[in-house]
Amino acid sequence: MDTRTAAEHWARTWERAWPAKRIEDIDALYADDATYRSHPLRDPEPGGARGYLSRELPSESDIECRFGEPIAADGRAAVEWWASWEEAFETVTLAGTTVLRFDPDGQVVEHVDYWVQGEGRPAPFDGWGRGGSAGAEPAPMVFRYELTILPVADVDRAKAFYGETLGWSVDVDHRAGDRFRVVQVTPPGSSASVSFGTGISSAEPRSYRGMHLVVDDVEAAHAQLVGRGVEVGEPFHFGPHGQTPGVHPERAPFASFLAFSDPDGNGWMVQEVGLRYR
Repeated sequence: MDTRTAAEHWARTWERAWPAKRIEDIDALYADDATYRSHPLRDPEPGGARGYLSRELPSESDIECRFGEPIAADGRAAVEWWASWEEAFETVTLAGTTVLRFDPDGQVVEHVDYWVQGEGRPAPFDGWGRGGSAGAEPAPMVFRYELTILPVADVDRAKAFYGETLGWSVDVDHRAGDRFRVVQVTPPGSSASVSFGTGISSAEPRSYRGMHLVVDDVEAAHAQLVGRGVEVGEPFHFGPHGQTPGVHPERAPFASFLAFSDPDGNGWMVQEVGLRYR
């Protein structure tokens, strides 16, 4: 994975997962032996990112954060961030930059935070987070895919399937009377989410097909889905004669699949991309 892509994925994951306190999503960004320093004058944090966040996040509430565009090259990146939260009856704002080093698979192997602390919730200054020098041409607008709206017939049944059976994070369940409800769920480690509800889609249930989830190991994904009680097909690949049972014989990236559907018949594909392409 190239450094800029890895750094952008790191920033967008933190931006979504920090306010939601989704430690698992953040921890997945780091190699098992990654060094995590929360300040350059501190020793590496015991337990890495997971250990640090498990100790710090419980005391934080009403978290707001934003991450700038990375400056990235040759396996290293710097990302500005700006965060505010409530802690011990005070409002705290930290403005900082994280310096990262990535391995060839795009996982963080070294993390160092540099930051200053202030009070209240001041907004970032004009031009903050652009990743370039003053007077530089504005960077192209970044369009990030965020959300798919699924048509479902029974919202509670869909919420139970995605949240309990699949184990996805339930980020939102909002109602406004009897005619409007929106539920948002996010797969573990994903930067994009899925929503369904009442009064948010005119499409028919069962009409969505071929939505893709990507995994490192399709056989492990199959075992996990079966263990959770999901009716899922066996892995397959495409060979000279079309769709063929079993994983790709060489486990080539992007070449092995499996399929399952939600209770409304909306169809999902799980595609093995391999660690190097995550």
